[in-house]
Amino acid sequence: MTPAQFLSSEHSARIEPGAFVQQVLTQHRTDPASLGLRQTVLVPLLPALERRVLRQLGSPRAHPSPLQHQALYQPDNAPFAVIASPMGAPMAVMLLEQLIALGARYVLYLGVGGALTPSYRSGDGFLP
Repeated sequence: MTPAQFLSSEHSARIEPGAFVQQVLTQHRTDPASLGLRQTVLVPLLPALERRVLRQLGSPRAHPSPLQHQALYQPDNAPFAVIASPMGAPMAVMLLEQLIALGARYVLYLGVGGALTPSYRSGDGFLP
C-alpha cells in the first residue's frame, strides 16, 4: 500500500517523487543540500563504462546514496557527479526522478546503441 502523502494530484503520475525523496531523506536524517548533488550527473549504463569513466577521473571515493543504495561519485576534478544506471526502464526512471528531486538539472546518459544507422562507427557519440 502506498502512503497517501506520496500520491500525486496529477492523473498522469501515481507517486510524487519530491515527496517520496523528502520522506526517505527524513528517515536518514539528512536533506538534499547535505548530499551536495551536482546539477550535472553522468549515468553510465554498463559497469564497464562506469569503471572506465571513474578511472579517467582518478578513481574518486564513492558516497553511498540513501535513495537507490548505489554508489554516487562526486569527483573533485569534475563538474559533474557519476551514478550507475540501474537495469530496466522502471528503475532508471525512478533514479532520474530522484536525481531531479535532489537538484540535478542535466543528466547525460552514457550507454550503447546498436543498429541505429549504418553510418555510425564504434566509438561515435550522438545526441538523440
